[in-house]
Amino acid sequence: MFLRNGVQKGSTQPGCAEARLHGIPTQPLVHDPRIKAAVIAAALLGRFFTTEGLKGVNLPVQLWASEFGGDGVTHDDAATVDRNLAARPELHTVANAGHFALLPPCSPGQARVFAQICADPESFDRAAFHVEFDWQVVAFLPRAPAFPTVRTQATMRAAAELPAARAGGQRP
Repeated sequence: MFLRNGVQKGSTQPGCAEARLHGIPTQPLVHDPRIKAAVIAAALLGRFFTTEGLKGVNLPVQLWASEFGGDGVTHDDAATVDRNLAARPELHTVANAGHFALLPPCSPGQARVFAQICADPESFDRAAFHVEFDWQVVAFLPRAPAFPTVRTQATMRAAAELPAARAGGQRP
């Protein structure tokens, strides 16, 4: 199923094509001190995130995985990242969801053109999930130690709306 460089055979995804041409990078990554926390949804190729490779990751991580995976992403990818991080991340498994459910809801036009990406099981409400996902991310980031006081406008707006929305029962 996978080539020796970890790329799925037959995949037409641009990232896979790039990896087939150049392989998976093997040089160590350098820490960017501006990054104080990470939110990772659908960790592709989690099997490449080894304990050795993740040993320098010392920041809060919120990790999201779909129950069913898809398109080469499995729940095991997130489990491997979870297991190999030195500090346990805040792990969320999205029930009844496939890999693409972690993408924002599709417009009707997108649903016609990208049916595979936009289709979810009837038991999954992508729009409601993304409301909850947004709340969880907004709640997670300020809890991260040394999180900068500068926020994006979207984060500030969502944080300001959180108490009112919860009081009004708008949160799923």
